[in-house]
Amino acid sequence: MILRFALLASLVVAPVVTAQQSVVLRGATVIDGRGGAAFENAVVALSGDRIVAVGPASTPIPRGARVVELRGKYLIPGLIDMHAHVAMGPVIFENKPGVPPVRMEYDEASSRELTRTLLAFGVTTIRNPTGPTAEAVAIRDRVRRGE
Repeated sequence: MILRFALLASLVVAPVVTAQQSVVLRGATVIDGRGGAAFENAVVALSGDRIVAVGPASTPIPRGARVVELRGKYLIPGLIDMHAHVAMGPVIFENKPGVPPVRMEYDEASSRELTRTLLAFGVTTIRNPTGPTAEAVAIRDRVRRGE
């Protein structure tokens, strides 16, 4: 079974894993989200962006893999936020004829910071229920490119 884990305590892997790299996360406690007990001192082997093995400390480590020590850290499945506004900015209220009464001015810096903050807290998937479409799509595409 392939699970996508969010590394809550440290984001040391995602920015540096390429399609061909092998990375092993060693020593963390894994909570797989299926209701069982936490799995302490686990080995999680990644090949590119896929988890290829999750097991005890005795799990073999692929030759040439970069090993990231995570003792004292936790790995959980990526969280999904079904109501997150990431393409955002200040809300402006108008009371003028012919002008929309409420509008939002897009703020790129705030949107980037909010996206980074969600990821830092383990949120790997969002549903953005409203906001400027072009900017929201641009954020999605930058995340996909690893930016």
